[in-house]
Amino acid sequence: MRVVATMVTQSHRLEQSVIAANSLRGQVDLVKIHQQDMVGAWHDTRGYKGDVELSASRLNFGAEVRYDIPEIQEPKGHDMLILGVDDDIIYPPDYVETMLAQDWTRTSVYGVHASILRGERWQDREVIHFTKASHRRAVDVLGGGTVAIRMPAFGAWSYPDDVAMNIDDVVLGLECKRRGVKPWCVDRPAGWLQPIETTGPTIHDSQAVDGYAARNEFLKGWK
Repeated sequence: MRVVATMVTQSHRLEQSVIAANSLRGQVDLVKIHQQDMVGAWHDTRGYKGDVELSASRLNFGAEVRYDIPEIQEPKGHDMLILGVDDDIIYPPDYVETMLAQDWTRTSVYGVHASILRGERWQDREVIHFTKASHRRAVDVLGGGTVAIRMPAFGAWSYPDDVAMNIDDVVLGLECKRRGVKPWCVDRPAGWLQPIETTGPTIHDSQAVDGYAARNEFLKGWK
């Protein structure tokens, strides 16, 4: 089975993106890395180990680019695992092995970082953090940096053009709901995935400032 990991990063996070991508060395066939800005030298794969494909854009769009790949937009029919990965996580040596070992007759979407909606607002969710231990359980939303999608079982899909950027997790969650596909969180011990220390505000921080307005607006379609 072909395994492709997709990552979105920015110029000031290039060093940590190398650490994150290299933690998947020997586990995936390809890492597709997209830089959201054009600062610094690109098309330079020095530092990355294994097969890496780099791209860049001046457009300020968000993590939805991780789903802008032909294997999801037009499934070719062959068995494939698409991994959404983040530039601030170290993935363990058995990450892909564990994902492949899940019960794929149950669903076509598994992940590690997850949320269970407990109300109409994103603030009211129950969070299953990727650094914490958890048993296998059904959830509503999987974090875009720890999600695994089985193709062609999930089927063709592309990120909507009219949706706010950087809410790819809830967008995918709603798409799963519409298709009758239940996302599942995998069983794992605490510390299985490790965060990479970062500086500066994160996407989560910027969204929390305005009370998760974009997410809450999108969640109105969840009913």
